[in-house]
Amino acid sequence: VIQSVIGLSQRGLSLLGSVLDPVAVGAAADAIIGATSTALLGVGASGVVAYDFLQKLLRIGLPSSYTADTDLQVTAASMLKSTDAAFVVSYSGENVAMCEAARQARGRGATLISLTMDSPNTVRSLSDIQLLVPASERIYRQGAVTSRINQLTVVDILYSIIVSRNLDSSIAAIERTMQATHRRAEGAADREAKK
Repeated sequence: VIQSVIGLSQRGLSLLGSVLDPVAVGAAADAIIGATSTALLGVGASGVVAYDFLQKLLRIGLPSSYTADTDLQVTAASMLKSTDAAFVVSYSGENVAMCEAARQARGRGATLISLTMDSPNTVRSLSDIQLLVPASERIYRQGAVTSRINQLTVVDILYSIIVSRNLDSSIAAIERTMQATHRRAEGAADREAKK
């Protein structure tokens, strides 16, 4: 099982390079850097990826939002401005809530970035910038394995580009957030030791 899952992940990642367009990745990074705020949208395993991206963007001081509640995601998309970005993660590109969120974001004039599988789908067709992962799993699958790892890898690539384009401010923000979180952890440890 160990070797099987590792092999599956390696094959999925080896296919990613053939479908991920460097120009689209650069455009997505620029859109997120230039956005007033970025709404991150996704459910299920794709929601985990969106949440991971939220943590990364907040660490470098880029205004972003994510909620696991799909109604709130659609609501957030309906309130975007033309200076905002929406980043929709949906492997199938056909999840009903994500399709509606994408329609709302597009209708508001926000820059719509999608991360979907490499096949025709609704979310992809609505998007200004299309990021693709290999169509390596069936839509109805036991659990996202290669698709999730590929999506997380795309997020890591985007994050690396964003950091490299704003290196000084990103490093300063990372140091500030590390100090804030570590100070809180140290304070909790001190309080616990005094008990």
